[in-house]
Amino acid sequence: MTLAQADLGDLLGMIPDIQGFRIEEESAILNGADRVWKYLVDLRVRDGWLCVTDQVTLLADDKALIRSDAPPLDGEFLLQGGESLHLRHLGSGRWRVSRMKRVEDRNAIGTIRRFMAEGESTSRLVYEVEWRLVPDAFGEQVFHPFLARYAGLESGGED
Repeated sequence: MTLAQADLGDLLGMIPDIQGFRIEEESAILNGADRVWKYLVDLRVRDGWLCVTDQVTLLADDKALIRSDAPPLDGEFLLQGGESLHLRHLGSGRWRVSRMKRVEDRNAIGTIRRFMAEGESTSRLVYEVEWRLVPDAFGEQVFHPFLARYAGLESGGED
């Protein structure tokens, strides 16, 4: 039996890193940096990161998001309640904001990935990744990452 042929529920017990979840996403477009800043400052952020034109700021422990003079470019935040928000600058004064949440689903494949944070921090950025079957160049069904969401910030530690 190949991985692509296996019943997804069976895989959850066979491979320890695989979990049964999918990611739901809702997106909107915001116009203008002032509107984006108001949207971000009004959020109840638990942690995350924000990139402006001159720096990347790591937010931890419910630290309030403070408006900068520089326009926001990209950011990912974990909100109170476990939902995440992804911010992407699209150019021409437009930003995409995507709210994402994890949904438990034994018919889906998900994994957790951790990455070291920028700079001197020993914290790790945690991401949940949904995988889906897609055809490869030879027409075989293979798993590929479909969607990822920021899931939080972990205190330091070794991998």
